[in-house]
Amino acid sequence: MDTYSLQVVHLNHAAQQAQNSDVFLRLLQTCPVTIHQVFDPAMIQNPGQFDLLFFNIQQAYWGEMLPGYLLDLATSHRVALFNADRNGICETLTLLAGIDGVFYREDPPDLILKGIGLLLDKQRWFRREAMDRALQTLLKCAPQVGLNRQTLDEEFDALTKREMTIVRMLSSGAQNKEIANQLHISTNTVKTHLYSVFRKTHCRNRLELLSWVQQHLPMQILM
Repeated sequence: MDTYSLQVVHLNHAAQQAQNSDVFLRLLQTCPVTIHQVFDPAMIQNPGQFDLLFFNIQQAYWGEMLPGYLLDLATSHRVALFNADRNGICETLTLLAGIDGVFYREDPPDLILKGIGLLLDKQRWFRREAMDRALQTLLKCAPQVGLNRQTLDEEFDALTKREMTIVRMLSSGAQNKEIANQLHISTNTVKTHLYSVFRKTHCRNRLELLSWVQQHLPMQILM
């Protein structure tokens, strides 16, 4: 039987203190895995040596944004979240951002084990309704950002340098206030730029903008 190498990352002291009684961790330890635990995302080193990175997001309330370090890791590594609060994250956004799975604090043990098994088998683990919502979001965006290469280029070119900077920061998980502080502008100015970006890209919200960014980043920004 194969043994999988995992890294478990705890995001706060409460999660660290509760690790011995953590149901998810105890279930994870029953699987054919070796676990390396760290208690701060800054302590993550050489993530490529692990088959999966599990983040204990107990008491994390991100809403419709995700931390930049998590988005960066998910682009090239397999990442899953556990001890999530159903009101603390946007599951559809998490899926579209490339996260491989989400487990909730109230999930029963048999469901957790099933999900862990699928992740170890290199599959994803999300609730069916989250998969459906993500598909619906992508289908809604497809006529605007997925089918017409010329339209994509025109939308990208229409953005000003400042708007493109804000789009990059937004896609890295920055909130309006953080963007304002870094760019030395007011939050109202950030909102004004965002409204302009939504209009030019034909996106109705940040979730659709993330999908738009995913269409452009590989071809325009990262080159």
